Amino acid sequence: MRNSRPIILFPLLCFLSSTISILCEPNTLVCNEKEKHALLRFKKALSDPGNRLSSWSVNQDCCRWEAVRCNNVTGRVVELHLGNPYDGFDLEFYRKFKLGGEISPALLELEFLSYLNLSWNDFGGIPIPSFLGSMGSLRYLDLSYAGFGGLVPHQLGNLSTLRHLDLGDNSGLLYVENLGWISHLAFLKYLGMNGVDLHREVHWLESVSMLPSLSELHLSECELDSNMTSSLGTISEVHFTALSKLKVLWISGTSLSFHVNSSIPTSGSGRGFLSGIVDTAPNWFWKFASYIVWIDLSNNQISGDLSQVVLKNTFIDLSSNCFSGRLPRLSPNVRILNIAKFILGTDFPFHVQKMNGRSKLEVLDVGLCGA
Repeated sequence: MRNSRPIILFPLLCFLSSTISILCEPNTLVCNEKEKHALLRFKKALSDPGNRLSSWSVNQDCCRWEAVRCNNVTGRVVELHLGNPYDGFDLEFYRKFKLGGEISPALLELEFLSYLNLSWNDFGGIPIPSFLGSMGSLRYLDLSYAGFGGLVPHQLGNLSTLRHLDLGDNSGLLYVENLGWISHLAFLKYLGMNGVDLHREVHWLESVSMLPSLSELHLSECELDSNMTSSLGTISEVHFTALSKLKVLWISGTSLSFHVNSSIPTSGSGRGFLSGIVDTAPNWFWKFASYIVWIDLSNNQISGDLSQVVLKNTFIDLSSNCFSGRLPRLSPNVRILNIAKFILGTDFPFHVQKMNGRSKLEVLDVGLCGA
């Protein structure tokens, strides 16, 4: 009995040693063979002038390929990081490394893909493939700045687990006829549709207000002008109270109208920016807006005296509007305030109201204010 303990401990130590050895070995994960060949077909349909996908070779494990991420346990492909590493501000490198061509339906074979980023590429105005709506595992889809065009497919509404959707800034080539499908994305936290033409969709606000998890909304330059606000009806508090988690709101360049004291000229510039709309944002809107961290209402035609309004935002852009009188009261949390290019309807200038507490204001832009 005296020697039994070492005999028992020896195999246990051997087991622990082998387990630790396996865990400490370099990654031996091997990707799924079917998914590997699907990715190669996907690559074949793309144009890749900068050879960004040169590591995508039949002789190499696809889990080690550039821009591919696999599950650490199963080896299944879960993420494709194919956004251009250079944005359009570095034009030389952007052109060299942008992807183009076609989006192959071979992606459908990546049944566990949860993340797809194709941003800052150039697909030459081709439509967004409707089959993307069949990729039910997607939680993150970024097609911004990618040169897609045409009708946004309603099939995207089938992506019920989606958290992040960005279709913005595709050179104004995308449009929506019916946004009802967006209301099916109950878990959506980020919606980016900057530059997507929404003028055909008069019920856009009703659809967006049905997203209870939404925390960030980008709808700048979406053609939401006077040609459709008359059929939209009044923008009411009901539309916004449902968006209780919203923290970032960008709706610049929309010629936003609240139909409170609207004065719309009989002649204008057609779709797009229409000067001359004079609308007063109601008190409930400013109460709602004060709880948003980042808010951009620039390049609209919103009017009114904001002297009784208190804004608590970190970033506020109210430039190129028709406000008059005093600025709203600002909490000490405000860091950036842009009131440049105001169109003042009165003979008296703006006055910055005294702020209580220690101000954190870092940037104040009042350029070119005037009547």
